[in-house]
Amino acid sequence: MRGTTIWILFAALVLLATAVPASAHSPTTVAITEDGFSPDHVTVHVGDSVTWITRGVAGHWPASDMHPTHTAYPGSSINKCITDEKKDILDSCVGLKGGESYTFTFSQAGKWGLHDHLYPGNTMTVEVVGEEKVDVFKNLIDAVTAYLSSIGKSGPTSDEFRALDYTVQKSTFKTMAARDPAGAWKFLTGTFIIDGQVKENPHELAHVAGKALYKAKGIDGIGVCDPAFAFGCYHGVTEQMLLERGSEGVPEIESTCMRLFPNEEALIASCIHGTGHGLLTWESLDVGSALKDCDALGERHRSYCYDGVFMENSFSAPARDDWTLCESVDERYDAECAKYHVYGMGARVGWDPSAMAASCEEAPRQALRDGCFTGLGFYSANAARGDFNGITNACGTAQSEDGKSTCITSAAVEVIFQEYAGWPATSVNLCGSLAEGLKNECLARTTAIVADYKRGVTNTPEIDRIKSMTNLEEQGKIYLQLIERVGPVEAQEQLFHSGLPFTGQTHLLNHVVGEYLYEKHGAQGLVYCKEYFLASCYHGFVIDAIGFKGIDGMDEIMAECNKYGLSVSAQCSHAMGHGFLAWNGYANIPDALKMCNEMTSRVEGFPSFNCRDGVFMENIWGIHAGAPSDERWVKEGDNFYPCDDPRLSYADLDGCWANQPSLIYQSNGGDIAAVGQECLKVENPAYQKICFNALARQIHPLTKGDPAAAFSMCGLLPSEWTDHCLSTIATSDFSVGGRAMSFDICSNVKDKPQCYTGLFGAMSVYARTPQEYESFCAYVTEDSWKQACLNRTATVTTVALAK
Repeated sequence: MRGTTIWILFAALVLLATAVPASAHSPTTVAITEDGFSPDHVTVHVGDSVTWITRGVAGHWPASDMHPTHTAYPGSSINKCITDEKKDILDSCVGLKGGESYTFTFSQAGKWGLHDHLYPGNTMTVEVVGEEKVDVFKNLIDAVTAYLSSIGKSGPTSDEFRALDYTVQKSTFKTMAARDPAGAWKFLTGTFIIDGQVKENPHELAHVAGKALYKAKGIDGIGVCDPAFAFGCYHGVTEQMLLERGSEGVPEIESTCMRLFPNEEALIASCIHGTGHGLLTWESLDVGSALKDCDALGERHRSYCYDGVFMENSFSAPARDDWTLCESVDERYDAECAKYHVYGMGARVGWDPSAMAASCEEAPRQALRDGCFTGLGFYSANAARGDFNGITNACGTAQSEDGKSTCITSAAVEVIFQEYAGWPATSVNLCGSLAEGLKNECLARTTAIVADYKRGVTNTPEIDRIKSMTNLEEQGKIYLQLIERVGPVEAQEQLFHSGLPFTGQTHLLNHVVGEYLYEKHGAQGLVYCKEYFLASCYHGFVIDAIGFKGIDGMDEIMAECNKYGLSVSAQCSHAMGHGFLAWNGYANIPDALKMCNEMTSRVEGFPSFNCRDGVFMENIWGIHAGAPSDERWVKEGDNFYPCDDPRLSYADLDGCWANQPSLIYQSNGGDIAAVGQECLKVENPAYQKICFNALARQIHPLTKGDPAAAFSMCGLLPSEWTDHCLSTIATSDFSVGGRAMSFDICSNVKDKPQCYTGLFGAMSVYARTPQEYESFCAYVTEDSWKQACLNRTATVTTVALAK
């Protein structure tokens, strides 16, 4: 207790030392800039006025604590900004542009905290006293002075800090963060997260830590943060970056998040989510402008940013009780907008869950309705702080069964994400309260979130069984069970995050989901495919479609594939090659190749090489049939057959040589060096290069993601082809979703130009936007090559627009 008293008194002395005294009724002016309030502490009397004036370009919004409700000063609330009571609250209710001001007259004595609503990490205190209290401050100074000798140089303990008044906490923590931002963040999480459970949510203090981290480390400071306290640390970093650099720095946030959290999509999502919060405040709560800023991110990550925009809007803008906002923005934002509509509605109806649920039922379209019930579950989990009964009571107010189940499932996920007390049992019990089919879907969702955020629970039973097997056919049976239980989209996510290597076998395993989608949905099922494992879902989908309809069904399929860019259309074309051979019979390779040529004339821009490549790959492996055919074109002892068969035209031989090393590898018992010597015998220089390229692709899965293995195996080839082998593996690994190995190889290979040129080319194909391409460049560790990567962005712009 004595230590607590010391810290309270010490913090008070600091405040007094920096306070600006004012005589009764004298004007007091506070400037607001990107650096915060100046001064950040003033002392006035009851009846005095304080004027805040914005300096600089960015807008600022002075308001009472706490962020974002503004209810600390008696009678204040952000929700009164749209009422006649606006004039009576400590809240400018709008962002003030440069030179604009806001004045408030204080009628209540006390110590009142304020913050900049647009940049919550910027805070100040107004001390309001009566005449009779002046001597109290002198006595306080004397008391603090007497204690100074007993105060050491270390900060308060966690117990002492939690006991402080919030205004004192802020001033104390700002000092700690300025001195050691990383240490301050560690202290904050250790103080308010006890035994893995969040006890309080000091979101504004997390902003303070983030701002200090950016000032100390730049954008890399975001690597110190984590999602605790509603992403407050992330918000603070992006908030400070936006203050210093504006929205032009947004792509750098994405690339930094990807670099700091490679192959950790959940952490990347949390990292980028905070950007959405910061962008809305930067744009002075203009939702449309903030969403447009989010579009500077790669397409894959934009939804995380959108989510942050709408979450911040639900906290920061005056509450609405209708669907006006969601109806005013594009339907692609439905899920995120509806999720946080719940909060605006809740603020208007006193957080009555039945009224909030009723609003969800009345949503103007189904996507908004689903998103709204998801938001109700999100709200219920946090309002009940993870309590099972509180959640089920709130979700139970929904009148429809699907509304209740969506709410419960969303709450189960949020309980895990926030790590509320007893989350493992609570999440299982929440899912268990649903009907059988819905229960399994809920459990699949919670299992995925546990794995993505490393909450300590293993994969689903199906994934564990798949990982314990080596037989592809048996793996496929178990994978189909998972698809039927959790749905095709969730099953792909689980397989992608399972830890299975990015190899040919995993690629073939994921064909199963494509087959399932075509048989269940027809051509429209393609939309549910993910590009994971070298677009293997698309392969399975197209191969299965050919089995049902032949070439006549392929125009419709290619129209769907072309919607998703060259990376997908090329894989669809490749899959057609597989299917065309199976359709014509394995003895009829020329007929299958004719179908590839026919598609070239039927579909503009058809990637014909990929189709030919698929024909010859099917000849070797018999993927469609499930095993190599007895009729395949193979001659024992002839390593160049069928590429030397006169029935093949010269134009078809590129596809043949792209697969021939697989046959040579088999016939030589897996002797890589022997295959290399056979490729040397190919006289045509173009086909010799294709042969070594294909051999490298044969080696790639054998490396199991280990760069050292790649260098060792490629070293078995003739020396003039070693670097070509390594460069091809780097490109192949990137194409199937790998990242670290690709860039590791290029940073260590001798022929860096060859390696990086090929890798940058693959990046330009798989990047949907120039911004996404730039985010890939963040993986390049060598400064000169990183710049070379970025210099190609203009080229990507043309390709991206053509898609």
